[in-house]
Amino acid sequence: MTRTAVVLNLSIVFFAACLAWLAFVYYPKAAADFKSGEHAKRAGIVSIVNASEYSFPIQTIAYKVDRSNETGTYFVYVNGKTLDQYVANQQSARLALKTALSLEDFCNIKVVYISTERLTLPNSINGDDCR
Repeated sequence: MTRTAVVLNLSIVFFAACLAWLAFVYYPKAAADFKSGEHAKRAGIVSIVNASEYSFPIQTIAYKVDRSNETGTYFVYVNGKTLDQYVANQQSARLALKTALSLEDFCNIKVVYISTERLTLPNSINGDDCR
C-alpha cells in the first residue's frame, strides 16, 4: 500500500469512529439532557424562568413581580449582579408579566423596575415600556 492509501484508510477509520461516538454516546446523552432540562441548569448568565401561577406576587430566582392594590402599579424587583444579567432577568420579568396579564404591551399600566443589587442603570433600560 502506498502512503496516501494508508493515510486515507486511517482517516476513514478515524471519522467512522467519531461518527459512531457521536451517534451512540454523545447524541443520546445530549437528547436526554435536553429532555430533562439539565442543559439549561449549566452555568450561564441566563437562568431558567418559569411563572406557572399567575397570582401576585410572581416570584422566581431572577425577579419578583408585585402589584400595589392602591395605585395599580406593578413593581418588578430584578436580580442581577451585572448589567447583562439584569437586562436578561428584566426581559424575563416583562414576558412573565405580559403573559400573566395577557397583554401585548404595557401602554395602559405603570410598571416600575427596581434593581435588587442597586445597580446604576441607564435610562434606556428602565425607560418606556409601551412596546
